[in-house]
Amino acid sequence: MSLSFSLTEVGSSSGASIVETNPFSYVGGAQFMQLLLAQLRYQNPLDPMQNEEMIMQLTQINSLQELQSINNALVELSRSSQMATASNMLGKTVTVSFGDGTTTEGVVTGISVIGNEVLLWLGEQMVPLSNVIKVVDTPKEGE
Repeated sequence: MSLSFSLTEVGSSSGASIVETNPFSYVGGAQFMQLLLAQLRYQNPLDPMQNEEMIMQLTQINSLQELQSINNALVELSRSSQMATASNMLGKTVTVSFGDGTTTEGVVTGISVIGNEVLLWLGEQMVPLSNVIKVVDTPKEGE
């Protein structure tokens, strides 16, 4: 049996890169089951796995699946919250700050989702919701 590990590069604000080397951070339920079956297949017949060990490993599989389910639910909850926040900004004037220190202001005319990021339309320009630093009601005509 062979294991392969992948490295993930994570950016930082300083421009330096951090490389994550935890080989088990990406092991899912199917891979865990494959490891368990391989362990059973190649175990020492004179010293077989105890029932308690088997139950413990099956419990770990179940826990992993539940944690993945909770994580997916939290991601979906976060996305729903961001969409609600963005929809409340429709028609309002927002100020947006960018990483280079510049800011822009405009009326929110629409919202979009690309990947996991909620974007606001300020006229023809799309800006990330996370960059909003100020929200004010847009004055109505004649005020």
